[in-house]
Amino acid sequence: MLLIALPFVLFWRVWWPDAREQRVFVHGDYVEQHYPMRSFVARELRGGRLPLWDPYTYGGESVAAESLFELYYPPGLWQTLFPRLPFLALEIEAIAHLSLAGVFTFLFVRRLTGSDGAGLVAGMAFELGGFLTSY
Repeated sequence: MLLIALPFVLFWRVWWPDAREQRVFVHGDYVEQHYPMRSFVARELRGGRLPLWDPYTYGGESVAAESLFELYYPPGLWQTLFPRLPFLALEIEAIAHLSLAGVFTFLFVRRLTGSDGAGLVAGMAFELGGFLTSY
């Protein structure tokens, strides 16, 4: 449970309901590339259309062939469920990925070592380490 909750505690300003306290992730690929691509897919799916082609990016590109659109990634459908808060939905999904990384690292290390303590430390180190949190 700790490994699931820890990223949400660390990034509390992302999902906090008080707008004066809210923050967003750092700008970069996440905001300038992933968000528009995922928003396009979510908007098309909500409209009842299968988004196979994006006419707005680079003069047009295949959504079905470009993995960054995450059309075939089940957690990518999460954003479709929240049309009023698409960016918040994407940020919560990113935080949930940190939680999953911690849980699966815990399970892997516990299986290797037989130690819950080692698994917990490894899970926290991986989910909160610079490799995952910097992107």
